[in-house]
Amino acid sequence: MASPGEVRHVLSKTMAKNNRANAALDTGLLATYEAGSAFAIDAANYQAERKAEKATRTSPPNAPFEVEDQLSVLEREPSWPVQLLAGGRIVSTGKKAPKGPPCDSLLDFEKTGSSRPWKIVLEPAIGPSLPHLAVRGGYAAPVSAGAVRAADSLPKRLVRALLHLETSGQLGPLKRSYFTGGCWQLPNPRVDLVNAEAAGYAARDTYSPVVPADTSVFALSGGKTLAIFTLRFKDEVIAPSPSSPVDWTHPSLNGNSAAAWTYLLPAGRYLQVTERGELQVAAVLSSSRKSYTIIGDYYGFIAVEGSRAPQRPANSVPSGTLAAAHQRLGRSARSGP
Repeated sequence: MASPGEVRHVLSKTMAKNNRANAALDTGLLATYEAGSAFAIDAANYQAERKAEKATRTSPPNAPFEVEDQLSVLEREPSWPVQLLAGGRIVSTGKKAPKGPPCDSLLDFEKTGSSRPWKIVLEPAIGPSLPHLAVRGGYAAPVSAGAVRAADSLPKRLVRALLHLETSGQLGPLKRSYFTGGCWQLPNPRVDLVNAEAAGYAARDTYSPVVPADTSVFALSGGKTLAIFTLRFKDEVIAPSPSSPVDWTHPSLNGNSAAAWTYLLPAGRYLQVTERGELQVAAVLSSSRKSYTIIGDYYGFIAVEGSRAPQRPANSVPSGTLAAAHQRLGRSARSGP
């Protein structure tokens, strides 16, 4: 069985691998230390950046980084799998490190057997502070059955809240700050809808819990509970007619790889564009378990598909382009924070 003494070694070894994989866009190396939605998101990022490199003949910037060992706890479980949660400040180690707000990251590792490696399965960015974990005897304090049930219900609760926001424009249980942070931001389905309609398109964002569920649960001080889980999303943008198609373009990366995901779909004119991705969420349940607070997220596009529009006659008027309507504001999701 794993021991608390493994934590620091696991974190430092994984960060070294992560920086090598990022620099080489090496999906094979990535698979040795990531699984679940963490691997799905980051592998798609690698694919998008390779496509962008081929199209632009330039390499998106790579900034090596470390996650300081400021928070760590290991589950004491009688059987596999076992979870290990590490967290701390994201520290850039490159000579030309980008400037930005001080941000933290949670890294949820999973080990599925005594001879199996630790792999990151969930990796949300958080801020401005780390949660206070409850520890007992050097291990994670047990989580009550009631807290586990409440945590397991959170994905569906958040799906309902995002649907309500999209259709009504009302925040409901969500907070405006969830969509405006410097370290992390939830995608805003209402903004996507409004921007697409302003550009002359129909749009719809839908969310659903992953199946099987991947929720990890940890006890916090004061009777609160930390839950980390993944939602799947699908964003659809539909042209009003074949004569006014969605003009899908590839923006210049301009020293930032955040737009590399647009290269997952060839540039062109489309009747419909469908973007699929996964959204990891870190949330804290209140001690009463009746309310929750989102404290971080991490998301990325897994695939972008489109239905080609018919060729435009040579004498027709060019259609407008889909600019901000099909793009989310988000940090570069290059294998981790």
